Amino acid sequence: MFIFDRHELNPDVNGQTFGGTVDFTFKKTSDLIGTVRLRGTVSAITPGTTTDANPQFCDWLGPNIINQVQVTYGGNNLQQFTNDDILEEIFYEHDEQQVRQFAQLMIGQKSVATRETLALAAQTFDVQLLPLFWTHHISNWMPINVLGDDLHVSITLNDVAKVMQIDPLASAGTATATLSNLKLNILDVHLTPEDRKQYQLLAHSGDGILYKFIDSERQRFTVPSATTSQELILTALRSPTQDLRIKCRKATEESTNNQIDPTNYQRIDFISIDANGQDLHRRVSHDELVYHWWMLYHKGPVGQNLYSLPSSLDPDNHQHNSGSLNYGNLSQPTITVEWSVATAVSQIVTVTAKVPNIIQCRMGDLIKVFK
Repeated sequence: MFIFDRHELNPDVNGQTFGGTVDFTFKKTSDLIGTVRLRGTVSAITPGTTTDANPQFCDWLGPNIINQVQVTYGGNNLQQFTNDDILEEIFYEHDEQQVRQFAQLMIGQKSVATRETLALAAQTFDVQLLPLFWTHHISNWMPINVLGDDLHVSITLNDVAKVMQIDPLASAGTATATLSNLKLNILDVHLTPEDRKQYQLLAHSGDGILYKFIDSERQRFTVPSATTSQELILTALRSPTQDLRIKCRKATEESTNNQIDPTNYQRIDFISIDANGQDLHRRVSHDELVYHWWMLYHKGPVGQNLYSLPSSLDPDNHQHNSGSLNYGNLSQPTITVEWSVATAVSQIVTVTAKVPNIIQCRMGDLIKVFK
């Protein structure tokens, strides 16, 4: 039998500024902890110079306040992820109705006119830290009461320029905004004495409790305008990979101050991968890539221009690294992206490798199995 409630965790130090870092130390207020949400308030944008016409927040304001989240235990880094990982999980792992629900809480899927109106007053946001390794299923919730040390989460915040701009696309000049009331909202689970004892026994015997989760390795490429085909050499992917996720955005929308819509993904017409002259993935079309993922897993909005290339025979099974492909062991692994019509402006292509990993909870300790 479970009893659920939620509590709010204040930062260790009450400094909450754009560009800074906010640290949280988790308390043993329950037997298990589940989902974790970052909540806070962004002030209205204060225009600076007279050139700051029509100031507005970027779309998906909540996630884009975050630059990076780091989870540590006993001084060791267990997990690290970015706002890109949060947005990718929303769009790759959830259906359209769920995406709309996230958008409501995270201030996403808003028009330019709406974001100009929102910028006139303070806005509260609620960002679920989806990639956290213990939050994906009730069977994996963290038995925080058996840990021998403190669990820490540090959140590095983006600069204020990353979350606002003026209309048309331009620097926000000397306009500014501030943050306040940052807290973590944590789901607590209270167990019966019998269930609590079972968790304690499990965490102190055999392999303990294993948390299977997905790390990310990411590489960005700039593709110049007037391009119909571009080879991208993968040099930053060094671990066994479950699948590659590929997205493309206009370079102007990737740059600081110009992030109008972080999910305005551009179409790629064909993608192929080879290494040392051997095909790893044949040349596949936009339609095959988009609908392959949705038809297999029924996740993500159809037609979102998000692409996935599995690296194993069973890409949904990430319990073990077997069957995954380590691009770091290949000679010149290269992705070729193609457009039927030459790109009008330069593009940023982001390739994310989803890397299986395991964290072991045993004898009061948390250990990352694959470093």
